[in-house]
Amino acid sequence: MSNNEQTIQFPVALKPLLTDFVVHVLRDRISSDQLPSYAVQYFSERQNAQPYIATLDDNTESAGTFVTHQTSCISNQNDDIISDEKQRRKSVWGGSPDPDRDLTDKVVMKNPDVFQILCKIVQDAVIYVGDDPSLVKQFVKYLAPKYVFKGEEIIRQGDEGDYFYCIESGKYDVIVNGKKVYELDNKGCFGDIALLY
Repeated sequence: MSNNEQTIQFPVALKPLLTDFVVHVLRDRISSDQLPSYAVQYFSERQNAQPYIATLDDNTESAGTFVTHQTSCISNQNDDIISDEKQRRKSVWGGSPDPDRDLTDKVVMKNPDVFQILCKIVQDAVIYVGDDPSLVKQFVKYLAPKYVFKGEEIIRQGDEGDYFYCIESGKYDVIVNGKKVYELDNKGCFGDIALLY
């Protein structure tokens, strides 16, 4: 190594901390001009909040760590493994990605009406594409439909975050500890964390 080269090691907690920050920015729909003050507030709140960490038990197939921070709640069906009596938001990062998983981009054909609806949803909800119509169209062409039935569970906290969901129609409940805390009614998106990967 030459004298001009440096090895930089990132702290282990940097990725989950920044991922959680980005999720909060997306969820709260923070604009560019609000971002600096929001970042100061976000990181100041976390400076004194020590994360609670609990690992899955040995009988569980998936490997990962649950890291919880003091904020609002999202559904978690594994409350018995988290020793947190204050009902905090459970920010979850899964284990390492599967190296054998096929990551080939697959364009999914859509009729023009559906394509336009998705473009509108994505443009309004996804911070990564901004107002660039070509980027929105590029993003939307890879979205695939998923039809769900009443009572079907779409995603549970702790599952791998491989999908981003855009609601075209229907009502969807967000359940925390068996209680409905929010309803998405014929619009909205969730699963934003998948977009980071």
